[in-house]
Amino acid sequence: MATARTPHEQGDEEDVQIRELTLEEAWERFERDVRRFLKISGQEFIEKWDRGDYHDPDPDRYPRVMELAYRLDVLRPEGIEPAWARKAAHG
Repeated sequence: MATARTPHEQGDEEDVQIRELTLEEAWERFERDVRRFLKISGQEFIEKWDRGDYHDPDPDRYPRVMELAYRLDVLRPEGIEPAWARKAAHG
């Protein structure tokens, strides 16, 4: 699953802790990063990715597309979808 690095102060030294994210936290970070890097929603990115719009992304124009796409392999290996997709599927 996805992991997160968080700074943790220990005495005068700064230590980094790594912890596993919940699926909900991983989707929230995915959504945040898609919005930050591509200025679109996570849902729009997934739709474009699935449609093949980023089949051969220009790394100069879209430097983070592949990073975001790799996260999809972790986030939806068994058809796991974010909360917004579950809500849309159930009305």
